Amino acid sequence: MNWVNNFDKAIEKMMTPTPILQLVDYSSLVVEGICTWDAPDFSDAYFESGYFLDGTELPNDILELLTEDGDLLYQHIEKTIY
Repeated sequence: MNWVNNFDKAIEKMMTPTPILQLVDYSSLVVEGICTWDAPDFSDAYFESGYFLDGTELPNDILELLTEDGDLLYQHIEKTIY
């Protein structure tokens, strides 16, 4: 039964947002690389810029991490094109 508890804890840890991502101002994210002919995949789209809640610009590694979240990226693509 111990392995079940360890598995549950591992899943919970994976599902918990990284603390630094809780400090991102998600409304400030800017999407680039949107090619409408590539809809609905938008495989070239990425987050170009954004800010933390304190106004500090997001570094590239955080932007890349956010871009890897396909659902988040797609939500911002929809906001940009519609």
